Amino acid sequence: MSLASIPVSRGDKGSILSRLTKADKNTLKALIKISTLTGGDEPVAQLIETVISEQAKLKNIIMEQAQQLAFQKGRIEELEKKRKTEPQDTPYEAIGHTNQTHSQTGNQPPTYALVVSSGSLEKREMATLLRKQLDPLELDIPNATIRPGREGIVVTTSSKEGTDKLLQRIQNDRALKQLKAKAPREMRIHVKVIGLEDDLDCEDLPARIVNQNRLACTPEDIVVKKTWPGRRGTTVILALNRKGLKALGGRTELSIGWSRCPVYDHIFWPRCTRCANHGHTAPECDAPPRCSYCGQRGHHQKDCDADAAHCNICAGEGRNPNEHSMMSWECPVYVEKVQAEKERIIARLN
Repeated sequence: MSLASIPVSRGDKGSILSRLTKADKNTLKALIKISTLTGGDEPVAQLIETVISEQAKLKNIIMEQAQQLAFQKGRIEELEKKRKTEPQDTPYEAIGHTNQTHSQTGNQPPTYALVVSSGSLEKREMATLLRKQLDPLELDIPNATIRPGREGIVVTTSSKEGTDKLLQRIQNDRALKQLKAKAPREMRIHVKVIGLEDDLDCEDLPARIVNQNRLACTPEDIVVKKTWPGRRGTTVILALNRKGLKALGGRTELSIGWSRCPVYDHIFWPRCTRCANHGHTAPECDAPPRCSYCGQRGHHQKDCDADAAHCNICAGEGRNPNEHSMMSWECPVYVEKVQAEKERIIARLN
Protein backbone atom coordinates (compact mmCIF):
# COMPACT_ATOMS: atom_id res chain seq x y z
CA MET A 1 0.00 0.00 0.00
CA SER A 2 1.36 3.43 -0.93
CA LEU A 3 1.80 6.20 1.63
CA ALA A 4 -0.86 8.22 -0.18
CA SER A 5 -3.42 5.54 0.65
CA ILE A 6 -2.85 5.57 4.41
CA PRO A 7 -6.30 5.93 6.05
CA VAL A 8 -6.75 9.02 8.18
CA SER A 9 -10.44 8.85 9.04
CA ARG A 10 -11.67 9.00 12.62
CA GLY A 11 -12.85 5.42 12.30
CA ASP A 12 -9.30 4.08 12.20
CA LYS A 13 -7.95 2.47 15.33
CA GLY A 14 -5.74 5.26 16.60
CA SER A 15 -4.20 8.17 14.77
CA ILE A 16 -1.37 7.75 12.30
CA LEU A 17 1.05 9.33 14.77
CA SER A 18 0.04 7.08 17.68
CA ARG A 19 0.31 3.94 15.54
CA LEU A 20 3.65 5.08 14.18
CA THR A 21 4.90 5.79 17.72
CA LYS A 22 3.82 2.34 18.87
CA ALA A 23 5.50 0.61 15.91
CA ASP A 24 8.65 2.66 16.46
CA LYS A 25 8.72 1.70 20.12
CA ASN A 26 8.20 -2.01 19.40
CA THR A 27 10.94 -2.00 16.76
CA LEU A 28 13.36 -0.34 19.17
CA LYS A 29 12.58 -2.90 21.88
CA ALA A 30 13.21 -5.73 19.40
CA LEU A 31 16.56 -4.24 18.37
CA ILE A 32 17.60 -3.86 22.01
CA LYS A 33 16.71 -7.52 22.61
CA ILE A 34 18.72 -8.59 19.54
CA SER A 35 21.69 -6.60 20.81
CA THR A 36 21.42 -8.29 24.23
CA LEU A 37 21.12 -11.80 22.78
CA THR A 38 24.15 -11.31 20.53
CA GLY A 39 26.29 -10.08 23.40
CA GLY A 40 27.19 -6.76 21.81
CA ASP A 41 28.70 -8.31 18.68
CA GLU A 42 30.27 -5.43 16.69
CA PRO A 43 28.92 -6.31 13.20
CA VAL A 44 25.45 -6.81 14.67
CA ALA A 45 25.71 -3.48 16.50
CA GLN A 46 26.62 -1.73 13.26
CA LEU A 47 23.64 -3.32 11.49
CA ILE A 48 21.36 -2.24 14.33
CA GLU A 49 22.62 1.34 14.02
CA THR A 50 21.90 1.23 10.28
CA VAL A 51 18.37 -0.08 10.89
CA ILE A 52 17.70 2.66 13.47
CA SER A 53 19.00 5.34 11.09
CA GLU A 54 16.91 4.12 8.15
CA GLN A 55 13.87 3.69 10.40
CA ALA A 56 14.17 7.35 11.50
CA LYS A 57 14.28 8.46 7.85
CA LEU A 58 11.20 6.37 7.03
CA LYS A 59 9.38 7.77 10.06
CA ASN A 60 10.07 11.34 8.93
CA ILE A 61 8.74 10.56 5.44
CA ILE A 62 5.55 9.01 6.84
CA MET A 63 4.98 11.91 9.26
CA GLU A 64 5.43 14.51 6.52
CA GLN A 65 3.06 12.59 4.24
CA ALA A 66 0.53 12.24 7.06
CA GLN A 67 0.73 15.96 7.74
CA GLN A 68 0.02 16.73 4.09
CA LEU A 69 -2.94 14.33 4.02
CA ALA A 70 -4.36 15.80 7.23
CA PHE A 71 -4.00 19.30 5.83
CA GLN A 72 -5.78 18.42 2.60
CA LYS A 73 -8.58 16.72 4.54
CA GLY A 74 -8.99 19.74 6.78
CA ARG A 75 -8.95 22.06 3.78
CA ILE A 76 -11.73 20.08 2.09
CA GLU A 77 -13.83 20.16 5.28
CA GLU A 78 -13.18 23.89 5.66
CA LEU A 79 -14.26 24.65 2.09
CA GLU A 80 -17.36 22.49 2.46
CA LYS A 81 -18.30 24.31 5.66
CA LYS A 82 -17.77 27.65 3.93
CA ARG A 83 -19.96 26.58 1.03
CA LYS A 84 -22.80 25.65 3.38
CA THR A 85 -22.61 28.44 5.95
CA GLU A 86 -20.85 31.43 4.37
CA PRO A 87 -22.46 32.42 1.07
CA GLN A 88 -20.73 35.82 1.22
CA ASP A 89 -17.05 36.62 1.67
CA THR A 90 -15.92 37.42 5.19
CA PRO A 91 -13.12 39.92 5.93
CA TYR A 92 -10.64 37.20 6.73
CA GLU A 93 -11.27 35.26 3.54
CA ALA A 94 -9.28 38.03 1.89
CA ILE A 95 -6.18 36.80 3.70
CA GLY A 96 -6.88 33.11 3.41
CA HIS A 97 -8.64 32.26 6.67
CA THR A 98 -12.19 31.08 6.12
CA ASN A 99 -12.83 29.67 9.59
CA GLN A 100 -15.52 31.73 11.28
CA THR A 101 -13.52 32.02 14.50
CA HIS A 102 -11.24 34.48 12.69
CA SER A 103 -14.06 37.00 12.37
CA GLN A 104 -13.47 38.05 15.95
CA THR A 105 -9.77 38.76 15.46
CA GLY A 106 -10.26 42.13 13.80
CA ASN A 107 -12.17 43.41 16.86
CA GLN A 108 -9.46 42.54 19.36
CA PRO A 109 -7.68 45.53 20.97
CA PRO A 110 -4.03 46.06 20.04
CA THR A 111 -1.46 44.34 22.20
CA TYR A 112 2.08 45.33 23.13
CA ALA A 113 4.87 43.07 24.23
CA LEU A 114 8.32 43.00 25.79
CA VAL A 115 10.82 40.18 25.45
CA VAL A 116 12.64 39.63 28.75
CA SER A 117 15.85 37.59 28.76
CA SER A 118 18.70 36.76 31.14
CA GLY A 119 22.16 35.30 30.87
CA SER A 120 21.92 33.58 34.26
CA LEU A 121 18.26 32.78 35.00
CA GLU A 122 15.94 30.15 33.58
CA LYS A 123 12.60 31.24 32.13
CA ARG A 124 10.61 30.19 35.18
CA GLU A 125 13.08 32.04 37.45
CA MET A 126 12.70 35.21 35.36
CA ALA A 127 8.92 34.98 35.61
CA THR A 128 9.10 34.47 39.38
CA LEU A 129 11.40 37.47 39.79
CA LEU A 130 9.12 39.73 37.76
CA ARG A 131 6.05 38.67 39.72
CA LYS A 132 7.86 39.24 43.01
CA GLN A 133 9.30 42.68 42.22
CA LEU A 134 6.61 44.29 40.07
CA ASP A 135 2.94 45.14 40.63
CA PRO A 136 0.79 45.24 37.45
CA LEU A 137 -1.55 47.81 39.02
CA GLU A 138 1.32 50.15 39.84
CA LEU A 139 2.52 49.98 36.23
CA ASP A 140 -1.03 50.43 34.91
CA ILE A 141 -1.00 47.04 33.16
CA PRO A 142 -3.68 45.11 35.13
CA ASN A 143 -4.30 42.64 32.29
CA ALA A 144 -0.62 41.83 31.68
CA THR A 145 0.31 38.21 31.01
CA ILE A 146 3.61 36.34 31.13
CA ARG A 147 4.39 33.40 28.86
CA PRO A 148 7.53 31.56 27.73
CA GLY A 149 9.02 32.65 24.40
CA ARG A 150 11.86 31.59 22.15
CA GLU A 151 14.35 34.11 23.55
CA GLY A 152 13.13 34.25 27.15
CA ILE A 153 9.74 35.24 28.51
CA VAL A 154 7.21 37.53 26.85
CA VAL A 155 5.17 40.08 28.80
CA THR A 156 2.04 41.10 26.88
CA THR A 157 -0.18 44.09 27.74
CA SER A 158 -2.88 46.19 26.09
CA SER A 159 -1.27 49.52 27.08
CA LYS A 160 1.64 51.10 25.22
CA GLU A 161 2.26 53.52 28.10
CA GLY A 162 2.24 50.66 30.61
CA THR A 163 4.65 48.67 28.46
CA ASP A 164 7.00 51.68 28.31
CA LYS A 165 6.84 51.96 32.13
CA LEU A 166 7.66 48.26 32.44
CA LEU A 167 10.64 48.62 30.12
CA GLN A 168 12.03 51.57 32.11
CA ARG A 169 11.48 49.74 35.39
CA ILE A 170 13.38 46.65 34.24
CA GLN A 171 16.22 48.81 32.91
CA ASN A 172 16.54 50.93 36.07
CA ASP A 173 15.54 48.70 39.00
CA ARG A 174 18.66 47.23 40.63
CA ALA A 175 16.65 44.27 41.89
CA LEU A 176 16.07 43.36 38.25
CA LYS A 177 19.65 43.83 37.06
CA GLN A 178 19.83 40.18 35.93
CA LEU A 179 17.14 40.88 33.35
CA LYS A 180 17.25 42.52 29.95
CA ALA A 181 14.13 43.74 28.15
CA LYS A 182 13.51 44.80 24.58
CA ALA A 183 10.65 45.24 22.18
CA PRO A 184 10.05 42.08 20.11
CA ARG A 185 11.17 41.89 16.55
CA GLU A 186 8.71 42.69 13.82
CA MET A 187 5.77 40.33 14.19
CA ARG A 188 5.35 37.95 11.27
CA ILE A 189 3.45 34.73 10.78
CA HIS A 190 5.29 31.63 9.58
CA VAL A 191 4.27 29.22 6.82
CA LYS A 192 6.05 26.08 5.64
CA VAL A 193 6.52 25.36 1.95
CA ILE A 194 7.76 21.91 0.87
CA GLY A 195 9.01 20.36 -2.34
CA LEU A 196 11.19 23.20 -3.68
CA GLU A 197 13.87 22.38 -6.22
CA ASP A 198 17.19 21.92 -4.44
CA ASP A 199 19.14 24.28 -6.72
CA LEU A 200 16.94 27.37 -6.22
CA ASP A 201 18.68 30.48 -4.85
CA CYS A 202 17.14 31.27 -1.46
CA GLU A 203 18.30 34.90 -1.63
CA ASP A 204 16.09 35.45 -4.67
CA LEU A 205 13.27 33.22 -3.39
CA PRO A 206 10.95 36.01 -2.08
CA ALA A 207 11.15 37.86 -5.41
CA ARG A 208 10.55 34.62 -7.34
CA ILE A 209 7.50 33.76 -5.21
CA VAL A 210 6.02 37.25 -5.64
CA ASN A 211 6.64 37.43 -9.39
CA GLN A 212 5.84 33.86 -10.39
CA ASN A 213 2.59 33.81 -8.39
CA ARG A 214 1.70 37.45 -9.12
CA LEU A 215 1.24 38.28 -5.45
CA ALA A 216 0.08 41.77 -4.51
CA CYS A 217 3.05 42.46 -2.24
CA THR A 218 6.79 43.09 -2.46
CA PRO A 219 9.69 40.68 -1.79
CA GLU A 220 10.34 42.62 1.44
CA ASP A 221 7.01 41.32 2.78
CA ILE A 222 8.37 37.75 2.66
CA VAL A 223 11.45 36.63 4.62
CA VAL A 224 13.17 33.24 4.34
CA LYS A 225 13.72 32.08 7.93
CA LYS A 226 15.03 28.55 7.50
CA THR A 227 15.61 25.87 4.87
CA TRP A 228 16.55 22.20 4.95
CA PRO A 229 16.81 19.40 2.38
CA GLY A 230 14.35 16.53 2.33
CA ARG A 231 13.46 13.48 0.31
CA ARG A 232 10.82 15.43 -1.61
CA GLY A 233 13.01 18.48 -2.17
CA THR A 234 13.86 21.51 -0.07
CA THR A 235 11.57 22.69 2.73
CA VAL A 236 11.50 26.40 3.57
CA ILE A 237 9.97 28.42 6.39
CA LEU A 238 8.68 31.82 5.25
CA ALA A 239 7.85 34.73 7.58
CA LEU A 240 5.07 36.99 6.30
CA ASN A 241 3.94 40.39 7.48
CA ARG A 242 0.28 41.43 7.17
CA LYS A 243 0.65 42.49 3.54
CA GLY A 244 2.41 39.25 2.63
CA LEU A 245 -0.25 37.14 4.35
CA LYS A 246 -3.05 39.03 2.62
CA ALA A 247 -1.31 38.55 -0.74
CA LEU A 248 -0.96 34.82 -0.11
CA GLY A 249 -4.73 34.63 0.35
CA GLY A 250 -6.26 31.17 0.43
CA ARG A 251 -3.50 29.51 -1.60
CA THR A 252 -2.61 26.00 -0.55
CA GLU A 253 0.16 25.78 -3.17
CA LEU A 254 2.76 28.11 -4.67
CA SER A 255 4.40 27.86 -8.08
CA ILE A 256 8.15 27.98 -7.49
CA GLY A 257 10.45 27.16 -10.38
CA TRP A 258 9.02 24.09 -12.12
CA SER A 259 7.21 22.82 -9.02
CA ARG A 260 3.81 23.26 -7.37
CA CYS A 261 4.74 23.42 -3.71
CA PRO A 262 2.21 22.76 -0.88
CA VAL A 263 1.88 25.51 1.74
CA TYR A 264 1.12 24.82 5.43
CA ASP A 265 0.69 26.91 8.56
CA HIS A 266 3.78 26.73 10.77
CA ILE A 267 2.52 27.82 14.18
CA PHE A 268 4.46 26.86 17.31
CA TRP A 269 2.52 25.90 20.42
CA PRO A 270 4.69 24.40 23.20
CA ARG A 271 3.96 20.93 24.56
CA CYS A 272 6.01 19.21 27.25
CA THR A 273 7.11 15.60 26.84
CA ARG A 274 8.18 15.48 30.51
CA CYS A 275 4.93 16.35 32.32
CA ALA A 276 2.54 15.90 29.36
CA ASN A 277 1.16 19.42 29.55
CA HIS A 278 0.83 22.51 27.37
CA GLY A 279 2.46 25.93 27.53
CA HIS A 280 6.13 24.96 27.90
CA THR A 281 8.69 22.41 26.72
CA ALA A 282 10.66 19.71 28.52
CA PRO A 283 13.95 21.67 28.99
CA GLU A 284 12.03 24.25 31.05
CA CYS A 285 10.13 21.68 33.15
CA ASP A 286 10.93 20.30 36.59
CA ALA A 287 7.52 18.73 37.25
CA PRO A 288 7.15 15.01 38.04
CA PRO A 289 7.17 12.83 34.92
CA ARG A 290 3.97 11.90 33.14
CA CYS A 291 3.78 9.77 30.01
CA SER A 292 2.84 11.72 26.90
CA TYR A 293 1.56 8.50 25.27
CA CYS A 294 -0.67 6.77 27.85
CA GLY A 295 -1.21 9.81 30.10
CA GLN A 296 -0.23 7.99 33.31
CA ARG A 297 2.05 9.52 35.95
CA GLY A 298 5.37 8.10 37.07
CA HIS A 299 7.12 7.29 33.80
CA HIS A 300 8.19 8.82 30.48
CA GLN A 301 6.94 7.87 27.03
CA LYS A 302 10.17 6.04 26.22
CA ASP A 303 9.50 3.64 29.12
CA CYS A 304 5.79 3.13 28.35
CA ASP A 305 4.39 -0.38 27.81
CA ALA A 306 0.80 0.69 27.12
CA ASP A 307 -0.89 -0.69 24.01
CA ALA A 308 -3.22 2.26 23.46
CA ALA A 309 -2.77 6.02 23.49
CA HIS A 310 -4.70 8.10 26.03
CA CYS A 311 -4.68 11.91 26.02
CA ASN A 312 -4.62 13.26 29.57
CA ILE A 313 -5.27 16.79 28.27
CA CYS A 314 -8.56 15.82 26.62
CA ALA A 315 -9.50 13.70 29.64
CA GLY A 316 -8.99 16.72 31.90
CA GLU A 317 -11.35 18.78 29.73
CA GLY A 318 -14.05 16.14 29.54
CA ARG A 319 -13.37 15.21 25.92
CA ASN A 320 -12.73 11.86 24.29
CA PRO A 321 -9.16 10.98 25.33
CA ASN A 322 -8.89 7.74 23.37
CA GLU A 323 -7.13 6.91 20.10
CA HIS A 324 -4.63 9.76 20.34
CA SER A 325 -1.86 10.93 22.65
CA MET A 326 -1.41 14.46 23.96
CA MET A 327 1.42 14.90 21.43
CA SER A 328 -0.81 14.00 18.47
CA TRP A 329 -1.32 16.61 15.75
CA GLU A 330 -4.97 15.52 15.80
CA CYS A 331 -5.57 16.27 19.50
CA PRO A 332 -8.57 18.65 19.48
CA VAL A 333 -7.22 20.71 22.38
CA TYR A 334 -3.89 21.13 20.61
CA VAL A 335 -5.65 22.09 17.37
CA GLU A 336 -7.61 24.77 19.25
CA LYS A 337 -4.47 26.09 20.98
CA VAL A 338 -2.67 26.40 17.64
CA GLN A 339 -5.68 28.16 16.12
CA ALA A 340 -5.82 30.61 19.06
CA GLU A 341 -2.08 31.28 18.76
CA LYS A 342 -2.51 31.87 15.03
CA GLU A 343 -5.26 34.41 15.69
CA ARG A 344 -3.10 36.11 18.32
CA ILE A 345 -0.24 36.45 15.83
CA ILE A 346 -2.53 37.75 13.08
CA ALA A 347 -3.90 40.41 15.44
CA ARG A 348 -0.34 41.67 16.05
CA LEU A 349 1.01 41.54 12.50
CA ASN A 350 2.83 44.64 11.30
